[in-house]
Amino acid sequence: MEYYDSVSDSLKDAVERGVGLRILFLHPSRLGEENRRVQEEITQRVEQEIPEASLRYSNSKLPLRGSIVDPSMDYTTGKAIFVVEGDQPLSLRDSAITDNPSLVAGTEKYFDLIWENESVGEVE
Repeated sequence: MEYYDSVSDSLKDAVERGVGLRILFLHPSRLGEENRRVQEEITQRVEQEIPEASLRYSNSKLPLRGSIVDPSMDYTTGKAIFVVEGDQPLSLRDSAITDNPSLVAGTEKYFDLIWENESVGEVE
């Protein structure tokens, strides 16, 4: 969420409209010192500025990062953007933007599985 400043107003507006906001971070123990510092700063800001947001931390490496909007499990709505993780610079990684409802639903299922089974709500 290094791009938090660019999206914070949109996130706040969405929450004010009653949209649920869940953010899944990589657990700080899996980050280098600098990235851990940046993540801590951003999570503190999110908790302060958007207290309605739910934050969790993945215990395992995440192969994708991105956003999912309006997914439906009957495959009728949704949009998603995601970037494949890797060692190369962000600008060189594979990415996709889709409004294919079944792909969005599949991405939502992937997110939910990690959220429910491979993440924690508190950082020790």
